[in-house]
Amino acid sequence: MKPKYTVIIYSPQDLNHSSYMQTGLFELENMGLLHCHVKVTLSKKLGRISTESDSLLISNHPQQKTSYYKLIDHSLKREYSFATDLYDISHFFSRYALENCDFVFKRNYISKDINCLGSVYQNKIHPMGLTLGILSSKRKFWNLLKFAHFFATLNLQLKFDRNLFRRVDRVIRTTKRHREYVTRGRALSTLEAMPQTTELNVFYQVRCFPQIEDEDVKKIHRERSTLIKLLKKELGNDFLGGMVPGEVANRHYKDCLTSLPTDPVSYVAQIKKSAICIYTKGLQNSPARKLPEYLSQGKCIVAERFNTELPVPLENGKNIMFYDSPEQCIEICKTLLNDSEKVQNLSKNARAYFEKYIHPTQNTKRILELMLNKTLD
Repeated sequence: MKPKYTVIIYSPQDLNHSSYMQTGLFELENMGLLHCHVKVTLSKKLGRISTESDSLLISNHPQQKTSYYKLIDHSLKREYSFATDLYDISHFFSRYALENCDFVFKRNYISKDINCLGSVYQNKIHPMGLTLGILSSKRKFWNLLKFAHFFATLNLQLKFDRNLFRRVDRVIRTTKRHREYVTRGRALSTLEAMPQTTELNVFYQVRCFPQIEDEDVKKIHRERSTLIKLLKKELGNDFLGGMVPGEVANRHYKDCLTSLPTDPVSYVAQIKKSAICIYTKGLQNSPARKLPEYLSQGKCIVAERFNTELPVPLENGKNIMFYDSPEQCIEICKTLLNDSEKVQNLSKNARAYFEKYIHPTQNTKRILELMLNKTLD
């Protein structure tokens, strides 16, 4: 019997981030709950609205981490256009999405930034929740999505001038990097599989960003290096990790480098091994992917507080432990290293949160149901 719903996936300009929603849709299709269709389109979907400093700034910038979809309800003969905005910066919004979609689901959802928009736009925006790059076990459209992503990105960057071939080369390298990120150690089955045993130690491994003159990047590097030095000093052999070797880390943070393997497969494997994992925020105070990765593996998480508003908040002391300073982080870690029962309880609740609210199948189902229910209210 034909499913009651169809979802059209339009060519993504960012394959890495959009893979989360695509995975959820493909898994729901495999369950027989809907039908998926990929539509190749070269529309640039330009336009950005910024609410920085409590004022509206409008530009023609692209919002490549915003992806577009259409939900069709065959029984009611209704269609709902929606977008997923997975951009890091909370005060940046896709003007195209706000003007052309019925619903926009934003990853870095912060009310004070949204409240600066007009009421028509405000009512369209809903929290997306935590997301991560992931590859569905059902790869029916994978080749078509790779093809569509390449040409959508190429069309966005294409300009016939003396730098034409340089731009094409950059698009080739960018799209290749997106594919590799999703496919290397990011299979849904890998995140669904729980480790059988763990070691009671603290794991924290991060990378440096290349934009070293950016003030936000400087701040993140400074905070991360300070925390790593404290962890090494205070926890000794109970701490594993550090900064991933690279041009920036090797030059500026030699005393913070990790000695562990840093390839994606080894990284995920180490997450699985360690009982306690530390989370720090991403660029522009965005929710870094480490958090959903940790939750998927049922880790006992010691996390820096963040401002992103989730559909269902994480509860301090139940499925996460929040800290407000590097020193407090160290004290929490020391306490947990001596309280295996607390570690186990936090781990169990972290995994339960992932299964209910972050697993792409469950979160995508919530999003589709929210749209259907909203239109029936």
